[in-house]
Amino acid sequence: MTPRTTRRSPVLQEIWQQFATYDYNANRSRRRFFRLRVWVLILGVAATVLALLYSAPAPVEDIVALPGVKAVLRFLVVAAPVTIGILQNASNKFREGTNYVQLRGAAESLKREIFRYRMRVDLYSRERTVNVPRDVKLVAKSKQIGLDLMESETGQDRLLPYKGIVPPKGAIAPEDDGFTDLTPDEYIQWRLEDQRDYYRRRIAAWSRQARFAQWAIYILSGFGAVLASLGGEVWVVVTTSLVTAFISFQEYKRFNLLIGIYNQAAHDLDSVRLWWYALSAKARKDTDNIDKLVRNTENILRTEHADWIQEVREALMELRHEDEMAQQANQ
Repeated sequence: MTPRTTRRSPVLQEIWQQFATYDYNANRSRRRFFRLRVWVLILGVAATVLALLYSAPAPVEDIVALPGVKAVLRFLVVAAPVTIGILQNASNKFREGTNYVQLRGAAESLKREIFRYRMRVDLYSRERTVNVPRDVKLVAKSKQIGLDLMESETGQDRLLPYKGIVPPKGAIAPEDDGFTDLTPDEYIQWRLEDQRDYYRRRIAAWSRQARFAQWAIYILSGFGAVLASLGGEVWVVVTTSLVTAFISFQEYKRFNLLIGIYNQAAHDLDSVRLWWYALSAKARKDTDNIDKLVRNTENILRTEHADWIQEVREALMELRHEDEMAQQANQ
């Protein structure tokens, strides 16, 4: 068996830098988009409360009648929906959600190419790099991924340079240096199992968030019913507003659909892993089986990410439609 490469390839260093730039900007876009949407939900509830206070329901009518309080409340009642509209427009105009999806897609595509390169399979195999070095092929692939990204909406925005170690922390398994050519067992541990474990962590986190949101909806709905029965119908609108906010949060996150996608991907990765360990020691040295291991694993990851992109894009389209409807209702 040919000794594996252990040198730190300058080309691979640059490709990891490209990945890190996409990854860094994707995370920035995700955080900004999420903050904007959270503030839209918070201000939506606040606007309801302010409008209710401005109408001076008992027992706060005496407080509202104090000098200056009514004027302040009036200003806030007017300012809240205007601010919501600004945040909604900013969310859509600056394309933070779209940028996140496209940058994440480019980053994951690069990572798939990096692992295929390090495993020397497909177009990076020794047989297929006799005339054209694999470094040249990796550069060509990374260039195409970059061109596709620049031709998308994200190409109209500035990408901030990533300044830090490469590969960035969290991008690969802790034991992996990101540069050394991999053995099949290392690939399984540092790529297949690491990605499967990531899916399981996300499933657990999303399940907790989904349960919290659902319990909040149940409790708030019940509290609203209690208020109505005690003669506090006017305050039921606040609990209804909170319920609507949690429902919107669930719809944006799409917990059930994404958990299903990640569960399927984790199951499929386990199936590939079991297939590999069921092979004999001799069969695991066969290049065809090694190619199949990497090809099946990367195809599963590509399919999962394509499904994730589709779900997030649909969620973004629904959010934009809701924003347009809300703005029309406020006009």
